[in-house]
Parts: sequence; structure tokens; C-alpha cells
Amino acid sequence: MEIERRSENFKKHIGTVHIGVPLTLLQRKIFNVLLINAYPELLDSEKYTINTSVFCELLGYDSNDIKKLEQALVVLTTTKIEWTVFDNEKKEKEWGVTTFLSGGIISGSKCTYSYSPFLKEKLYKPDIYAKINLKIQKKFSSRYALALYENCIRYKPNKDFKGSTGEWSFDQFRKLMGVSNVKLYLSFKELNRRIIKPSIEEINKNSDITIHPLLIKNGRKYEKIKFIIEFKDNFEVNFERNKEEIKLINHPLIEKYANVGIPKLQIVRWLNKYGEDYLKEKFTFFEKQLSAGNIKKSTGGFLVNCIQKDWKDDDPKVVYDKKEMYQRNKRIEIRNKEEEKIQKEKEVQIERRNKVKLFYNQLPQNKKDEIMEEFYESEIKNNKILIDIWKKSTPTESKTIKVLLQNYIYQNYININN
Repeated sequence: MEIERRSENFKKHIGTVHIGVPLTLLQRKIFNVLLINAYPELLDSEKYTINTSVFCELLGYDSNDIKKLEQALVVLTTTKIEWTVFDNEKKEKEWGVTTFLSGGIISGSKCTYSYSPFLKEKLYKPDIYAKINLKIQKKFSSRYALALYENCIRYKPNKDFKGSTGEWSFDQFRKLMGVSNVKLYLSFKELNRRIIKPSIEEINKNSDITIHPLLIKNGRKYEKIKFIIEFKDNFEVNFERNKEEIKLINHPLIEKYANVGIPKLQIVRWLNKYGEDYLKEKFTFFEKQLSAGNIKKSTGGFLVNCIQKDWKDDDPKVVYDKKEMYQRNKRIEIRNKEEEKIQKEKEVQIERRNKVKLFYNQLPQNKKDEIMEEFYESEIKNNKILIDIWKKSTPTESKTIKVLLQNYIYQNYININN
């Protein structure tokens, strides 16, 4: 799968850009990826699905730790956000409150999620837009840099507009960065050193825009900040959606294979790039491998490799996958046998303890004393550590002495008789 083809610009409601919730970098990226995946059928569907391997690739998340994705979904489904829409003169036009997601489920290799009806309408037909590009998003390593980028990108210059965010008070800026409640950042020095300067550096290095801060003073104190935005003319990224993609959105191949967890727009791009005959060939191969049980992990990830790497029946990688599956099953078999052996040993130990207990409890006291004296002479007397334990506690109080005593009785009085 070509990342360039997946790095689709999408228009994101400016209310979801102007947020004051302290989202982590991963959480903010997840929301953007889920939105572009759902967008083609945002108003027509109640739920949306994406394959977890594709999900992670679009995030630039090279980890198998799905737990972190689960934790991020918990935050997105439980965090309330204030919804503020500004006009181009920075005047508040509308306010609202919602959560990022209304629900989310990760099952196997699929992630299913949903939005509230109000949020769906706003996301699909936003009043004011901000362009977010997933290819660029993947390059960000700081949540503050991504938040600042998202809040600057709509102000890119054009022939009728010199790019500028307008003036933000530092209270408003802290809110946009999600640090309004962090005492450390009430200090302009710390805010500038830890957030403003590093974010500017990361945006200018990794994105399609260059931003320059302009600090506004009131007397001797900095009171507001604005950013001048310049577009990088030589920054290569595809910002326009291919109009042919929209025509192909109802293609039968898309309806058939979207349930694997591949975004519909991705299948559209495959149709444009590889052609229908090639895709049918790969889908046939995919179904054959699926029915034969040769897909050991993610079905969506396997399908992606089939198409991108032109996998065939005699492909070494496919043969390797089969071999790896056999080896994996052997490892599981060995592990199960080891666990079974351990369990049997535990059962033997329990049975042995019960026999010792039954035998010892039936003895008269003088015989018990005799066994205890023999045990002391044989196992304890010549061991300084055990002597110290013996003096500090009774044999039944010390776990170490108790185990040694049980073994001694079993070996010398029970097992010998058997």
C-alpha cells in the first residue's frame, strides 16, 4: 500500500481543531484517521470499520500493542469537548459540546466505531474547514506541534489572503494546546521554551507550511501571539482528491471486500492504480488462502500484501507463512505439553502432602516426637541457616521447614513402605 496514496487531505471541522482537551499525540492522530476512513459514508452508516493493521499504518504506529489503541478509544468515547466555531474575523459563531466518538470496539483484526448524529452532520458538512493531511500527520512526534499545525493550516495564504492566524491571547493559546490547567505553562518563559519553540521547529521541518510567531506586548508583558503562515511551494504531497475515486465508490469489488476492514477509498485507489482484472486476480488468491487457513494473522494485512507485493501461489513469502504457521502450531503443542507436565507435577505434590498429613496425624505423640528428632539430626543440625529458622519458629510455622519435613516423612516413612 502506498502511503502517498493513503495520505488523503480531508477537510476537518474547525470546531474539532479548536479544542482545549489535552489529547495525546496518538489520540489526536487516531481521531483524524478514523474520520477520513468514515467520511465517504459518514451520513449513510451508523458504524464504520477499519482493519487494525491499516489503522496502525496510517497512524505511523509501528507497534503490535493494541492495548494502547484501546486506551485511546476509551479516551475518545468518554472525553467531552467544547465545540467552538469561529468566523474569519475570530468571532465566535457557534458553541456546542459532544464527545469525539460515541462508541468503539476492537475485535480480532477490525476496529468498529461510531459518532453522535450531531457530530456526524458537522463533520460531513463543516461550516469552516481546516485541511489535515495524514501523510504529514505521521511525521509529528509532539502532540503540541500537531495541535498547533491543525490550528494554523486553515490560515494558509492564497491570492486573496496573507496567511495569518490572527491574534490569540495566551489563555486562548494554552487552551488550544490543551494545557490551560497546567500551572507550569502559566509562565510565558516555560510555555515558550517547552511548547512554542519546539512546535514551530517541528512544523517547519515536517509539514507543508512554515510558521513564524509574532508576540504582542502590553507594556513590558507579552499578552498575545499570532502566527504568520507561508506555504512551501516545493513540498510534494497530493492535496486534491481524485474525482474518479468518487465515481468508483459503489463498485461491486468495494462492496464485497470492504468487510475485510480495508477503507473503501483505499480499494478505489487500488482500482485506479492496478485495474479491475489485477484486483480480481488478487482477491481470488486471497479467498483461496483464506479458505485454506493459510492466513495466520490479519486478513486485511494479508490482502494488502497480496496486492502491493503481487503475491502468487508459489511466492516464497506465502510458502514461508505456511511453514511459520506449522512451526507456530508446534510451539503451541510443546507449550501445552509443558503446561500439562507442570500441572501433573503439582497434582503429585498435592497428593504427596495429603498422604504425609494423613500419616502424621494418625501417629501417637511419642512417635511424632521421634520423627521430629530424627528430622532435626538429619536435615537441620548441620545447617546454620536452618538452625536459626528452627529456633525462631515451630516446624509448622516456617514454610521452608514445613516443606523439608514433609519431604523427609514421605521419603523415609511413606514411599519406603510402598
